[in-house]
Amino acid sequence: MNKILVMRHGESIGNACRIIQGKSNFKLSDKGIIDVKNLVDKNIKTFKKFDNITSSTLKRAIETAIIVSNKLNKKVSFDPLLEEFDAGILEGLTKQYVEKSFPVYYNVWEQKGDLDSIPGAEKGDELQARVLMFLEKYLNCDSSEIVISHAGFIRSLINTVYNRNRTTPISINHDNIYYLENVWNNIGLKKFNIAKNSLVFEISTYDKKYIMKKVMNHDIKKAEKEKKLLEYLSNSIYIPKIIGLTQRDDYILKIMDYAVGENIHGNLNIEKINNTTRELYNLKQLLKLYNDESEKEDIIGSLKNFLCFIEDEDIKNIVINILMDDRFNNCLQKDNFQIVHDDLHRDNILYQGNRPIFLDFEGLKKFPSNYQLASYIAANFLLYDESFNIDLVLRNWPEKINLTYLNKLILFRLLKGYEYFTRRIESEKSKDDYEFQKTYKNSLIKYAKRGGL
Repeated sequence: MNKILVMRHGESIGNACRIIQGKSNFKLSDKGIIDVKNLVDKNIKTFKKFDNITSSTLKRAIETAIIVSNKLNKKVSFDPLLEEFDAGILEGLTKQYVEKSFPVYYNVWEQKGDLDSIPGAEKGDELQARVLMFLEKYLNCDSSEIVISHAGFIRSLINTVYNRNRTTPISINHDNIYYLENVWNNIGLKKFNIAKNSLVFEISTYDKKYIMKKVMNHDIKKAEKEKKLLEYLSNSIYIPKIIGLTQRDDYILKIMDYAVGENIHGNLNIEKINNTTRELYNLKQLLKLYNDESEKEDIIGSLKNFLCFIEDEDIKNIVINILMDDRFNNCLQKDNFQIVHDDLHRDNILYQGNRPIFLDFEGLKKFPSNYQLASYIAANFLLYDESFNIDLVLRNWPEKINLTYLNKLILFRLLKGYEYFTRRIESEKSKDDYEFQKTYKNSLIKYAKRGGL
């Protein structure tokens, strides 16, 4: 069981001066300090029932937390997810000035709902994403803590927990406390077993659905780059964006747009193949234009590493044949490098009817430009049908293709997958990993024969 006591910070100097604060960093007023002390004293028995204190990182909340901590003799942890929403162009201005100068935006502010129409303000979805990321730590854990935050965040938090419209009016004064328990009971939560290095959940709130992804041992800087890339791509093609992103102790937490669609693991009809191939070409062109300093994949170096690691003689022979192919080396040297989505297997493509939606842009690297098509053919078709006729894809690809070069790149992608699951077997030894390794091996050997090795 988890239980939390939610309280708003004491009155700040900004509150006293009727300033729209948002993330502005005002201290507590003298009255605010006294009021917090009185609130704790008045409810001391209730406060003592909780083990921990977690506070927003803004000054008015920090000072409130220190008062509570001193009263209870308990340590405080700080979490930026608990900060107030960004008020955009209204931040730091007095309500009187805003009412006179920006009457439309003032009305939006006074309605205490989503601030989407205020320039520069945090959107309602982004605020709710922060709420969900904060609540994630209570999944499957027993915890009792006092949470110190701000009016806008608390409103979204309480309404989300009770499965209400997130803007439902709530009286959130400086002297109110709110008790919540089992905070996930009313929020729809469905786990997907589709990722090897992450946990993926579908979250259903009253307002909308989201995807929450917990990625283990992932670099926050890479995740921030991914977020920026998806914002760029979404201007031209439909891509679910990252709405919220935070770093926890040993994992990254993302809240993403929910895309309606289905994964298809059986045969794709011709229209789906055509549409997916055309959309992939659009993605390739967009990625080609994107200015990014992602790491370059050293294909020859990787092949040499495969040779040292892989023990299967049939697979080794495939690697040796590729390494000895001078024409392949020449093509690699002449090819331009660009960002590539290297994981377009069926779990990472949704279909709305015949319309494809690409997912999972983690860990992007720069590869030879022709590798995007090769990776797509290998991961999306050959793993599911070793006899798949790649001409069904190539006839919809606008660029001229060197088929011999493409075949070697396809084999390289299959080798990467084989090596990945072989390494996983050494540490995980799961039945699924053995099955994937077997699938990659079969696809490799059969396609090597088709490709002339």
